[in-house]
Amino acid sequence: MTAADLPDDAVLVCIDMQVGFDDPAWGDRNNPEMEARVAGLLAAWRAADRPV
Repeated sequence: MTAADLPDDAVLVCIDMQVGFDDPAWGDRNNPEMEARVAGLLAAWRAADRPV
């Protein structure tokens, strides 16, 4: 899917993007690159002048 495939009123909603489980008791994360990927997604979305 490309930005051209999205409806004009599509929005990006990022939910629970925080350090809520940063405790050794939870073990290692399975997605260490999450922050960088979300940042890239937000940058691309904003560059396309889409609402967040």
